Formats: sequence, C-alpha cells, structure tokens
Amino acid sequence: MSDINFSIIIPHYNVPDMLVILLESAPYDKEDVEVIVVDDRSTKKLEEFLEVKRKYEKFGVKFFRNNEGKKGPGRCRNIGMKHATGKWLIFADADDFFTKEMYFNISKYRNSDADMVYFTPDSINLDTGEKGNRLEGIRNAIRDYKETGDRRSELHIRYDAATPCTKLFSRQMVVSNGILFPEIMVSEDAVFACKCGYFAKTIEVSNEKFYVATERNESLTARHSPEHFKIQVDVFVQICKYIRSKLSAEDWRILSFNGNLKLIEAFQFYGIQWMLYVVLSFIFNGIKPVSFKDMSLKTAPGTLKKILEQKYK
Repeated sequence: MSDINFSIIIPHYNVPDMLVILLESAPYDKEDVEVIVVDDRSTKKLEEFLEVKRKYEKFGVKFFRNNEGKKGPGRCRNIGMKHATGKWLIFADADDFFTKEMYFNISKYRNSDADMVYFTPDSINLDTGEKGNRLEGIRNAIRDYKETGDRRSELHIRYDAATPCTKLFSRQMVVSNGILFPEIMVSEDAVFACKCGYFAKTIEVSNEKFYVATERNESLTARHSPEHFKIQVDVFVQICKYIRSKLSAEDWRILSFNGNLKLIEAFQFYGIQWMLYVVLSFIFNGIKPVSFKDMSLKTAPGTLKKILEQKYK
C-alpha cells in the first residue's frame, strides 16, 4: 500500500518562471506528498526549464514529458495520473500557486471517506496585484452550499464548479470509473470535474483555501479566439447533454443550465454571428439559450454596464 496521501499533478508549457513559484509553494518536502510535473513539449525557455527540472528533481519532484502525439493540458494530466500513487489527486496549473496553509488545510481531510473535497479558491491579478475574479463562480457556489446545503446548491457544486483545481479527488473513485481528461486544448477541465461530480458518492465542502488562481494578460485564459470559443460552446453543450442524461428531470430543472454566459462572452469578444451560433447550438440540443431566472430590472443595468465596459475597454 502506498504511503503517499496526496499526488499533485502539474501540466507545464513554456512558463518555467511561473512553475518555480508554484513548486516553491508546494509541500514537496512532506513524506506523504508526491509532485508530478508533465511538460507538454515546451518550445520556449528550454534551458530555464531544464534548470528547474535539475533543481527540483533533487527534492523528489518527478518530471515527465508528453511524447504521446497530442498536445494539451488534458493529455498531460492524464499522463500524470498514470504515475500518481496517492490517495488523493490534486491538479494545479503551472502559472498558479498554493497558499502557505496548503498542506495544513488538505491534511485535515487525509482520512476523509468522501470522494471529493471542495475548497474555496483565492485569486490574484499579477498585472495589478489586486484580488482577481478568476474562479469567482466557484467561491459563490461554495458560499451558497455552506449557507443553505440545499439540493440546488449541491447540484451547482457538483456540476457548475468547473475547474479541477481547488479540489481533492479520490484516486480510487477516478480510476474505478475510468475518468480521464478529454484531450482537447480548452474546457477539458470542465468535463473532468463534471464527471467526477456525478460519480462522487459523497462530498465535503470547506471554506478553507489552498489554491490561488492567477490572472495575467498573456495567459491562455486571457486570450480569446473564435476557435477556442467554438470548442468551449460545443463542450458545454456536451456537458449539458451528459448531465441531463444522468439526472432526474427535476434535478435538471433545478440546475437550470442555459446559454446566458456564452451569449455574453460572444457579445463581448466575437460578434453577432457567434451569438447566433450559441443560440442555434443550444436550441438544436434542447437546451435553453437564454434564461431570465435570477435576473431583475434592479440588477440588469449594472450587469449591462459591466459588459459594455469589458467590450469596449
């Protein structure tokens, strides 16, 4: 039986300077922690990456390379899972980092019988040093669950908290259900998190933090392209169809997935033709393209103002 409790899996591509910050925040010196880095055939800063590799291999960090054809974070995470031996899987992006209390907070759940443990994420904008908005939806979902604990809040925790970061996943649960990351360039994490949310028999939710998501202008999440947007829309539609096939009609009604956010994003960055693509994709697949639930005349002006500011700034 493995003595490792926590396997931290990190896909890396062209950001060795950021990877150092993440590794320095990781508890690689703890006996029950293994840290696995999978490089996605980086093309830049190769000497810097080799220096990082040489340094941290001495501390027991394991480095692997994606030599399996397809590139992408999903492929790298799948490779990392092949080599993981811990009871719990933890996923981190190479340009994020852990809190100082990370090991203390996750260790409280070392012997938990839950299949997943959700932690509250933090976020920072590296360009301004101010608090970031990334993963704000997950923070809100966790707050709602802790306050109400009702069926609606649990459904949103399981299926609408779309990142694998900030969570502990039972490796046994993942392996026994054959859950892998789709090997696509974007939104692969949402599919994985959603499937785990379905197969997790029991969950725990914590207000404590162990993960800090960063925002920066040059990051993948800050870049917008029609190609990536199309993949995101198509993947979201597939997620909706998957969830709808697994849940009862009442749970699907309560979850109330719709195209509001995708329509807003299309308006912000891509134009009318992509708004039409969202609407038609959702209608064709029997999903609401627009929902006015939780909207009000009181909040609509402020929301529209934010959208316009983002679009034209």
